[in-house]
Amino acid sequence: MFALAPLAEDSLSKDWKLFQRNTSGEWEGITATFNSRGEATELPEHYVPSAYREWDVHLYDWQSLCSMEVNGQEGLRYGLKRMMPTVGCEADAVAFTEEAQEGLSAAEASELGASTWSNGLPWAPDGSYALACSHIEAEKAKLRVESCMVRPRTGPLEAVSRTRVVHHLKRQADSREWQIDSVEVHQERFLAPYNGGAELAGCGGGMSAFAQKQRPTVYTLSSAAARAGNLDAVQVVKDAGHFVRKSGTLSLERLLSAASAEGLVLPSGVVTAVNSKAHGASLEVATAVHFTDSKDEVEAVGAVIVCYAAGSVHEVSLAGKSLLQ
Repeated sequence: MFALAPLAEDSLSKDWKLFQRNTSGEWEGITATFNSRGEATELPEHYVPSAYREWDVHLYDWQSLCSMEVNGQEGLRYGLKRMMPTVGCEADAVAFTEEAQEGLSAAEASELGASTWSNGLPWAPDGSYALACSHIEAEKAKLRVESCMVRPRTGPLEAVSRTRVVHHLKRQADSREWQIDSVEVHQERFLAPYNGGAELAGCGGGMSAFAQKQRPTVYTLSSAAARAGNLDAVQVVKDAGHFVRKSGTLSLERLLSAASAEGLVLPSGVVTAVNSKAHGASLEVATAVHFTDSKDEVEAVGAVIVCYAAGSVHEVSLAGKSLLQ
């Protein structure tokens, strides 16, 4: 990462309004969870309708609805419903699990030591963001890191879509280093303006399950990296004890090289690598998404890298690029 240049303060408020517009809303999607070896995890049996069990049908993908709002200095908050369509898919889905998350608030910026709110928070105008705790306590055994990457739009009529990747990390008992416990992948597209999750989508919204699809090949990934080159990035960097917002570049090839050596390549086009050192005080969680067309050709990429040093967030980079000419 290099060529850092501070972002102008007068453009920041305009960019934040774009982030609010591009992030808030009801997002329908498909969700799957993968274990530390990259294998898809089956849905718990007690959630699966009896008709599926009788026919020995194994399910790996939830239908989901993410109701997300970005509201001024209160920041980002969302509720996520994971749902199972009824047999035959003729009725609305039934919610089985719910969770809530929040971040990117003025309080968080103050805790991080940002120079100004929302200057020192990890978000980009296109709707990309990262959610991670600001400090890692020595006794902490589990860690959650969420990265959201938005697919660059090729035209005004194209649906807005994104991929959210949630890393659940656990600490090894002996070395105290971090390792992947599981990875959630949420493929989502914009459904409607924010309404607090008042309405549930039915029948998967026409989106395809992906947990059992073929993984991208090494050639596909290397070809995409070569076409992408260096990605223009929004970076939040700790400088003299304060977080400042800068522009720079991110090497997709470097990220993919790390993932191929020690990380995971998932069938959803997600590539991720976790590098932990110094008994878990130094940590890098790197994630890239390859957005494909109907023929599985890569037409856009996105990436988020979250770095910790001495147990605290040190730098976050967010980038995306269309590969269409």
